[in-house]
Amino acid sequence: MTFKNSYLDNITRPNYEDLFRIALLIRRVEDRIIEIYPEDKVQSPVHLSIGQEAIAVGACAALKPDDWVFSSYRSHAYFIAKGGRLDAMFAELFGKFNGGSKGKAGSMHLTAPEVGLLGSSAVVATTIPHAVGAAYASKLNGDGRVHLIAYGDGATEEGVYHECLNFAALHKLPVLFLCENNGLAIHSPITARQSYSIFKHARSFGIAAQYIKDGYDILSVFDGVAPLVEAARRGEGPQLIEIKTCRYKEHVGPNDDFHAGYRSEKDLREWQLKDPLIHDAARIAKFQAAIEKEIDVAVEYAEQSPWPGPEELLSDVGGSKSANLAKIDTKYFIDLMENPTITYGQALFRVMDQALEKNKKAIIFGQGVDDHRGTFATTLDLHKKFGTDRVFDTPLMEEAMAGIALGCSLNGVYPINTHIRADFILLAANQIINLIAKYRYMFGGRYRLPMLIRAMVGRSWGQGAQHSQSLQSLFSHIPGLTVIMPASSQDILETYPYITEHFDGPVISFEHRLLYDLEFSVDWEKIGKPRMPLMSRRVRKGKDVTIVAASIMVLEAQRAASYLFENTGIECEVINLHCVSNPDEKMILDSVRKTGRLIVADTSWASFGVAAEICRLVCELEPNILNAPVVTLGMARAPCPTAKTLEDIFYPNQHDFVDAIARLVTGKADHRTPLPKENSMTDIYKRFKGPF
Repeated sequence: MTFKNSYLDNITRPNYEDLFRIALLIRRVEDRIIEIYPEDKVQSPVHLSIGQEAIAVGACAALKPDDWVFSSYRSHAYFIAKGGRLDAMFAELFGKFNGGSKGKAGSMHLTAPEVGLLGSSAVVATTIPHAVGAAYASKLNGDGRVHLIAYGDGATEEGVYHECLNFAALHKLPVLFLCENNGLAIHSPITARQSYSIFKHARSFGIAAQYIKDGYDILSVFDGVAPLVEAARRGEGPQLIEIKTCRYKEHVGPNDDFHAGYRSEKDLREWQLKDPLIHDAARIAKFQAAIEKEIDVAVEYAEQSPWPGPEELLSDVGGSKSANLAKIDTKYFIDLMENPTITYGQALFRVMDQALEKNKKAIIFGQGVDDHRGTFATTLDLHKKFGTDRVFDTPLMEEAMAGIALGCSLNGVYPINTHIRADFILLAANQIINLIAKYRYMFGGRYRLPMLIRAMVGRSWGQGAQHSQSLQSLFSHIPGLTVIMPASSQDILETYPYITEHFDGPVISFEHRLLYDLEFSVDWEKIGKPRMPLMSRRVRKGKDVTIVAASIMVLEAQRAASYLFENTGIECEVINLHCVSNPDEKMILDSVRKTGRLIVADTSWASFGVAAEICRLVCELEPNILNAPVVTLGMARAPCPTAKTLEDIFYPNQHDFVDAIARLVTGKADHRTPLPKENSMTDIYKRFKGPF
């Protein structure tokens, strides 16, 4: 039901009976879920809102229809209060194709974007940065939308919550933080968990914060929320309200749980004495029959809906490649075309500049994007050209950054999120793996998440175990993520414009630090031709051995191939994986059929990684084409050391490449092929020296 409120100085209360009916509907819907739960019709765990309905109803009544709501796994109440279809909700709970997310989401991940309920999440606190990101996009877009994020008191203990309070306050975002404080985080009482007052703590960030003790009273909730919504809408920055409430049922499931001993039945009974959904007999009687009929119709619809077919198992995963081959406008790079070469870093700078120039809703953010280094000069001074609302530094808040990127993408802003080392992206892994990768699939293809995450990998001046990891295999393992590793300026100029202009899913690009200062020749004619950029590339032809490599290992493979051809006549075919999460099976298999030999080289550990995946691909699909065992090259199976003597042997180099190829081609360990004397990659790529 939509309420026409006055959002001027005098806020008009909605009709109480209208609100009461919605709250009663929520109560009876969840009563019905309890009733049918033993029948196994509901295909997922349920987190019931019984006892907390007034908060969702009062809060949503204070919003405009186009305001957005983000919720936790306890989202039935918000789904109904925001106006979601009841039949679609039951169908989703039943795992049916006619559900709001085609049966892929279940109870914990409800969504109804048509009424402004965005995707809910089963992981505590993870939707908070989504609301903040969407609010940032609203501020940038000037759409006047307010974003409400509802969460429990337990969520305030997560680090991302504090990151988001800080970021929202820094940027004065139109977001309302709503804490439903039922005093429990799963089975832990608040007295055992928190040393702070939730609403008072928010004030330390400069956020206007209020407290309501009567969370059973719909109008009290409305009266508390409505002025805060309007303050946020007027540009007064984020608001927060903590509302005391009571959860009647167990954390997850349909039962009472007092026998468990972690909470008092006495407290519950005292709260129930004040609950109008129990004691307002006249209004209950007025609406009860019609509500039960409405629920009957919704349940019948769900029961009769079809199950999702097998084709749904692999649909809606990740981004969609453009139906047409991408053609990059080289006019933008006309000044570069006059130069015979361009460095890797210069190419990155130009594609970042181009992304912001061509898409007025693109932003770049991360640590150092607007400082004197400008992400190793790849974003240098872009904040001066495009403004600090589109290119900006962030606090140390990696998880929140990733979640904010998701929220921005939902609200029409294209985010480019940078990390100065890939190691730090692990702090954002929760958002990237649990939300960004899954969002499109989990919600039945109802959302697209175009975004780019950049992170630097690789050897870097003795920075040791926590600044040198290459994590491409970890993220390539996750369905829904596209992972690339550009090995040259050509790769960057061909791929980044396609990603930022045509690709509608999340992409992670791992850029090797030793490549940034290297010069590469660029085939501009090739860039200007229509092509599919997210593909492997054959960069050298040969007949004796196939080398499949990624990132800087492509350069090492080419150097080794040139050395061997000059000294022995061995011809190596080199394939640049480029998109490591989607290797070109046909290209690789065709090459190995020709050569009969395969070497795979990666910038990370060879075991359990990208190299292992290429081995699996060949051995599983066409093992008989191999004339010799596969050889893999990668980092030694240890954390990266700092001492140069150890670091030099930690990474494979030209010496290792030549030795491995010669052994494979000759079939002899004592192949007598003269080996290059170099033992260190940094001796070759020595333009770079710290600190990053």
